[in-house]
Amino acid sequence: MNSSTEESNFRKIYKNISCYLPSRFLIIFSAAFIIPLLSNTIDYVQMSIYLIAIQILNLVCTTSSDGIGKIVLRFYEKYKLQNKLDVFFSSVFWLSIIIYLLIWVLYFLGHDFVSEKFSISNNTLMLILLLVIPCGIRQFLYQILRVYHEAFLYTFSIVLYQILFIIFIVTGVKHYSSANAVLISMMLSIFAIDMFILRKVSLPKKLLFHLDKNIVYEILIYSIPLFFTNTCYWAMLHISKFIFQYSHEYSNTAIAGATSTFVNMVIQPLVTVFIFATFPILVKKYELRKKLKSFFTNLVQFYCVIFIPLICTFCFYTKQITNLIFPESYGKIYLLLPFYTITICLHELTKLVNVKYHLKNIIHVELGIACITAILAIALNFYFINLYGLIGAAFAIFLCECILLFLNLLVRSKKLNYISYTKIFKTGVLALGVSVIVFTALSLIFSEHNRYTNLLEILLFVSFTYYICYTFRDKILY
Repeated sequence: MNSSTEESNFRKIYKNISCYLPSRFLIIFSAAFIIPLLSNTIDYVQMSIYLIAIQILNLVCTTSSDGIGKIVLRFYEKYKLQNKLDVFFSSVFWLSIIIYLLIWVLYFLGHDFVSEKFSISNNTLMLILLLVIPCGIRQFLYQILRVYHEAFLYTFSIVLYQILFIIFIVTGVKHYSSANAVLISMMLSIFAIDMFILRKVSLPKKLLFHLDKNIVYEILIYSIPLFFTNTCYWAMLHISKFIFQYSHEYSNTAIAGATSTFVNMVIQPLVTVFIFATFPILVKKYELRKKLKSFFTNLVQFYCVIFIPLICTFCFYTKQITNLIFPESYGKIYLLLPFYTITICLHELTKLVNVKYHLKNIIHVELGIACITAILAIALNFYFINLYGLIGAAFAIFLCECILLFLNLLVRSKKLNYISYTKIFKTGVLALGVSVIVFTALSLIFSEHNRYTNLLEILLFVSFTYYICYTFRDKILY
């Protein structure tokens, strides 16, 4: 691989990712405020209801609006080249309406069962259903901002959303300490952001009152496997919370949910920015028949050198981070934090690797692997939770994510050969080595531990590790 090509790739990757980093750091900052606020102001039962409600919302959005968003990203460039964007967006719009109507049908068929088995009131379920609309609109608009390369507008909308959400939460929870107050705060904030973006962004104005059969067929061939794949991924990551809630173990639901929510809000905004910022580039390169192996390998290398030190931070300093962020009643979180952190990073790395399926429109391969792993995840969660409780749930998620990544890496052929594994392995080993050396050195210096020295040690670990990785980037990346 030519070194000048690699350098150009890394510059391009960094440039695209850095456009979205300010918004991601804001999400992380808000997590340090929102999660402690909720864990200190609402009890285990309300916390468990809120977390289960969010996961139901995530499931509905993952299998509906997130799929629509992915469709926009995958086919926008193709239909733009064919000058058929009006037809494409009209077809997407009517498909969205049909999907939302189906969601209502499912609600009327299953709301009593969900309410009875998982201790969620019908009022809460109705709020979730109403939240799907603004969440879906926001997801669609965010994808439009991505294909338009409107990074500033995207970042500003995130800033505005986080500010509004915090204001509404503080106001709502102060007067009405319940899960519904948090959900209503979220709904008001998302609705305001949707209106803001719609006023700023230029969308195709021509809405056609029919579905293009060829476009719909292509969308369904792409999206139906994606629908089931996302459901499988959701089951892998969240089934443990529903097992705890079904057993009325509200404290375990709250602790496991608070851990995964905190990790999702702190780690996921950073890990997802890689595929968020580069997927449109990969699609464009693919549609223009450009070679992808060099760019894709460098992308995964960059991912490893950024997130291996971050994973090490949450593994080496798990107890210190838990004590800094959470109240004493959530002290068990330190046992779960390493598992969930590694799981999230592995999951996003898997999604990055699986871009190969989306480019070739062979989503059924990803679906097959996802189904196998989801069935295994459900079985392992029941088994390990029965034996080890919270630790068992965390270990089951971690183990299944390792299996998922391994199985997808096994799928290799000339058509899917997008990665140079040797270079990625070298980068990963060196980044891990730097992290271990810095941690060992700081452990010798910081012999006494309190709240302030813990914070200082964590900050120094992060600073020194990334400084060394940056200084020796020629050895680590090239």
